[in-house]
Amino acid sequence: MMTFLEKVKPFITHPDPLIQDYVLHMLRDYPNVPSEWTEEFVKIAIEQDKLIILSELLKLPITIEALKSMLQGVKNCKQDEKHFYIWLFEKIEPEMALKYKNDLSTYLPMKTLDTYHVLLNGDKDDVWEELHQELHTESPNFNLLKHIVKTLVEKNWYHENEIAEIMNVELGDDWFSDYGILGIYAIKLMGLRQYIPILASLLTRDQDDLLEEVADTLIYFQSDEVVEAVAPYLRNPESNIYASSIVANIKTPFALQTLRDAYNNSKDVEDKEVLLEPLCHQLSEKAIPEINDYMKKNISSFIVEREPVAYGFYTVMGLHHPQLETWREIALENELHFQKSMEGKSSNVIPFVSESKVGRNDPCTCGSGKKYKKCCGN
Repeated sequence: MMTFLEKVKPFITHPDPLIQDYVLHMLRDYPNVPSEWTEEFVKIAIEQDKLIILSELLKLPITIEALKSMLQGVKNCKQDEKHFYIWLFEKIEPEMALKYKNDLSTYLPMKTLDTYHVLLNGDKDDVWEELHQELHTESPNFNLLKHIVKTLVEKNWYHENEIAEIMNVELGDDWFSDYGILGIYAIKLMGLRQYIPILASLLTRDQDDLLEEVADTLIYFQSDEVVEAVAPYLRNPESNIYASSIVANIKTPFALQTLRDAYNNSKDVEDKEVLLEPLCHQLSEKAIPEINDYMKKNISSFIVEREPVAYGFYTVMGLHHPQLETWREIALENELHFQKSMEGKSSNVIPFVSESKVGRNDPCTCGSGKKYKKCCGN
């Protein structure tokens, strides 16, 4: 039986933009994407002048070859497109960033590069001081904070008792602090599976930056233990978007069956529509009954663009469906309508918005009419 990645691999350079988008959406949160795939996506983004693709790569591994391509691409792009590259430059590991310091100094603040130098050469007190200083700036750079925490964990300067203290304090508050969210990131780095039930319980919180980190950490564990802990939250309208995203990115038979059960036990059409994309992203023929059931419903969805999702699923799976070409035409028509609505604006420009301020199911602030999770927050 082919693995998830084996099914996806033939389509990572597919010429159809609908399939490109489908594949990128499937991979954006999946933790086991081969690093060389990032190189292919960067190449496609630059060659096709479709830099929005770069915004889908923020969680994928960045290789030296990918960085070299980006450094060449950023020199030739328009000024209002450079932010796509800068978002990725901020994700580069400190050692690689310092190796290309002369090239990156145009795009990264010197303070960031100086901090990277401390991370590589400083002692324990130096690195902790960098963390405290950045946390207390007016606008902390969360990517930089994560680099600092990762260094502390890798050098064994950040311990489990620190996590216990953080969770003891933060769980009693209505809102997690930046330091608390970094503690969840540390749980992921340290592989502390004992926190899986506690993290799952946070899915009912109304704090998107927290929920993003919780989801990333639970997905990272790639286990049915996570699926079991998250399953109850699939049936809660307050938590089902993040819960379904987590289960969608765990590619096990139990994860698939959990999504199917949640779909079939849902009475509300809105609850079912949240599950369509996760079911399709499992890339399993066993999900076809639920997918077909939803596609037969004559409804307008506000959460998922169902035609491109169904078209992507059947195409990647190599399966025929009598509505396949119709779905493709509807998807292309909707995309054309979207592009016309954006006339007068650069098609590549996306205003930077913190996800802690805009929910992923809220209308996008760019005015496109799409949900934030399907537009600027994708």
